[in-house]
Amino acid sequence: MTLRSKGEPYKGGTMAGKSKHAKAHSRMTKAELIEELGSLTRRLEAAEGLGEAASSPDGAPGMNMARLHEILESSPIGATIVRDDGSFEFINSRMAEIVGMSKAQLMNVKARDLYYDPSERDAIRDRLKKEDRLRNIEVRMKRPNGEPFWILLSFEKVQDEKHRRFFGWVYDITEFKQAEEELQRNETLLNTVFDTAAVGMVMHAADGSTRVRVNDAFCDFVGYSRKYLLNQPYDKLTHPLDLDESIEFRRQLMTGEIDHFQLEKRY
Repeated sequence: MTLRSKGEPYKGGTMAGKSKHAKAHSRMTKAELIEELGSLTRRLEAAEGLGEAASSPDGAPGMNMARLHEILESSPIGATIVRDDGSFEFINSRMAEIVGMSKAQLMNVKARDLYYDPSERDAIRDRLKKEDRLRNIEVRMKRPNGEPFWILLSFEKVQDEKHRRFFGWVYDITEFKQAEEELQRNETLLNTVFDTAAVGMVMHAADGSTRVRVNDAFCDFVGYSRKYLLNQPYDKLTHPLDLDESIEFRRQLMTGEIDHFQLEKRY
């Protein structure tokens, strides 16, 4: 590190830009999923109630049950009706597509067999003994070849004098989870590059007012501790003769007039 007298200016180069993140794509966005779940719930309520729909005499599909199956079959979200013993009473086409099996095949397996970790199914069942509904649980299921995939799962318990059933809604969130994992890997790489870079690097708040992160190289360069730098405003270290130009570039960056700038200035 070069020693300098107190207050002596020194020059350094500044490069700045706004970070950009690619938007993950999936068949349905989370907002669309929530909207579809709300729409499905309203249609189920219009079918004279879940409890009445599920209590046809002798377990045979009556008018209400047939209407319920019709509503569930039309949903782009996986839908199931599971009996108390874990067998399926109903599976819609979307659920079969998610799992990668035919509806006929699924009707011959137990719900627990579809979970990548069956103990997760056991934990859900234990919760349903105490709660009437579960919402937005992230768990892994498995395809016929054993490949795991992520789902977002919600359950509604319906019980009458003779039967107890569980209405399940399943959404494949594998693409979301993969995007999260990719983002995590990118953040880990960014952190490594940022912290170990031989050149000074600074990360500012979105409004440009304060520093939120600095690396060791920048601390060594300006001669201040990380704690001190993170508690100082953006313009605190800039030499007065270069301050106006630096602020103008920052303004253009924040208003979108430019997406990066390079400036040689004094600190």
